[in-house]
Amino acid sequence: MSRFRLLRDPGREKVCGGEYDWVACESRDLPALVRVHSTPCTCEEATALLSELARQHLPTAEANAFRVQWGSKRGRGGYLALRKREVRFVCPVTGRAHYRMSKIGQVPYVSLPKIPMKQGGPWKDSLRVGLVLHEFAHVLTIDNDQWHGKVFTKSLDDLVAAWIARQTRSLASTDRGECTTGRDGS
Repeated sequence: MSRFRLLRDPGREKVCGGEYDWVACESRDLPALVRVHSTPCTCEEATALLSELARQHLPTAEANAFRVQWGSKRGRGGYLALRKREVRFVCPVTGRAHYRMSKIGQVPYVSLPKIPMKQGGPWKDSLRVGLVLHEFAHVLTIDNDQWHGKVFTKSLDDLVAAWIARQTRSLASTDRGECTTGRDGS
């Protein structure tokens, strides 16, 4: 029996469907993580959630430039490099211009898969809140911990806890019969 079989056993059940085993095992609150990964959401809800998270967690300039894209196979989050095409030189014989791309900045983004997803598995039929939070956690931790390490897991746990608390407050206010929005819709 090789040591690699112990590290990755395909016969073993996943700790949390839709999340990497390492992240799920390192999570402080596994039931909350399972809950967000089993909660479906629409494209509009995901966009609204990401916009709200960007306003809360990013500097104002980055929050205003934040992009949500659709069409990646799984989901991506991080920073897009903004580039400008510059003329490097013009060939004196042919007159053809040769270009190079220079980086002029970067903007935070989250790219989510097209709906409905077809990659397989029962939980992949629709977009889930857990995927949205997971990809936004990449935006928050791209400088410190690009992959799925301890800093990433802590950031994801904080986002999950905030989402659970918001849902709990929302349910409590609707149970009491309170209106969650004002007359002006805010």
